[in-house]
Amino acid sequence: MSKLFVDQVDPKTATTLTLGTSGDTINIPSGVTIANAGTATGFGGTNTPCFGAKATSNQTGITSGAWTKIQFDTAIYNVGSGYDTTNDKFVVPAGEGGKYFFTANAKINAGSYNLMGTGIRFTVGGSAAAGLNEINFLYNGSGATAYSEGKNCNGFLNLSAGNEVEVYAYYQHTAGTAGTITGVTTEIDTFFFGYKLVE
Repeated sequence: MSKLFVDQVDPKTATTLTLGTSGDTINIPSGVTIANAGTATGFGGTNTPCFGAKATSNQTGITSGAWTKIQFDTAIYNVGSGYDTTNDKFVVPAGEGGKYFFTANAKINAGSYNLMGTGIRFTVGGSAAAGLNEINFLYNGSGATAYSEGKNCNGFLNLSAGNEVEVYAYYQHTAGTAGTITGVTTEIDTFFFGYKLVE
């Protein structure tokens, strides 16, 4: 093996410099630093598709003792066009199957005291068993409980192209009174975010 000692290697004008050919290995020893001041492409990919959506108006008439699909009506960003604002869901684009991270939050409100329990979950293709879930009950039978609770769920899902991910909220009131989910235009209160992991 021989060494070539130079300070700079440039391709011919308006051409591309290629290191090695198919099947070769370019070895960068331990302790060597790669300093990049240009544009890096092809180094592990990006976390796309990615999206962020939020609710901008209150969702009313939430049935006590049931799961209700949350309406995230506004996309904050939607790289890869996977989020569907019309149907409030993320659909994995063609060729973009893989592992994804999702997080969602909802402020769930009762019309009066004695909010009994709340929850939030992701479904995949309408199936709760394929998604993620978080639920708990506040009311223990004595005294008044809160009017509202912020509920959050996050985690990883292994998805295929075409899989649909939706978010549902659980709400229960001791007297069966209908509830609401808070949505605001000036803040990010009830939200749904996700992105594909680089593998």
